[in-house]
Amino acid sequence: MNHLLFLLLLTGPALSASAPPGVPRELAVERAQYVSDVRYKLQFTLNQRATSTEGHEELRFRLSHDVRLLLDFRGDVTGDLIVNGKVERVKPENGHIELDPLDLRQGENAVFIDFTTPVASANTAITRYDDKDDGSTYVYTLFVRWTPAWLSRASTSRI
Repeated sequence: MNHLLFLLLLTGPALSASAPPGVPRELAVERAQYVSDVRYKLQFTLNQRATSTEGHEELRFRLSHDVRLLLDFRGDVTGDLIVNGKVERVKPENGHIELDPLDLRQGENAVFIDFTTPVASANTAITRYDDKDDGSTYVYTLFVRWTPAWLSRASTSRI
């Protein structure tokens, strides 16, 4: 099963009754109208040759309107999902977790989650690359955010 961490927020009335698979462009564009100032604090330990890692994520963002909000997340939740201090039931669907609109508010919001995710050479949130030229192993993840143009920022660590 492909596992991804919280990486993108989806929002808005255009969402149907069920969560869409993937991240359709129209939802990403709509999201930019309601969600701003997205900040991540991600903690996990990488062990050489480990096939998975456990971690904790703190996600903070601002909402300008009351909307249905989905987190892009395909993984294993290993602890509580906490939204603005309230424990929520995790409701995964099509690679997303829908947050209870009653727990969200206009302005600042905070989400906390403990997770497990695989570390592999492809199709995972944390990707391992074994460099045959220098013998090193590199581990990276990719964060993507919406701005006037799609920008991505990769973070790479050598283990």
